Amino acid sequence: MQVTGATCIGMYGDFNGDSQVDVTDHAAFAPCMQGPDGGLLPECGIFDIEQDGDVDLIDAMQMQQAITLP
Repeated sequence: MQVTGATCIGMYGDFNGDSQVDVTDHAAFAPCMQGPDGGLLPECGIFDIEQDGDVDLIDAMQMQQAITLP
């Protein structure tokens, strides 16, 4: 878990909050991937794994490494 200011972010990549990064989270990732010039949609902060203000290929690579397989 990560705390930023007074906001609890949770586990990066875990969009649905079930403590696993799985295919459900990967499905939610796709619309958030705006690239380095696309900015960060409000609901997509959980996918900004490298914390640079966008969701891009580096975050996608880290999502692939974090996946929990059944």
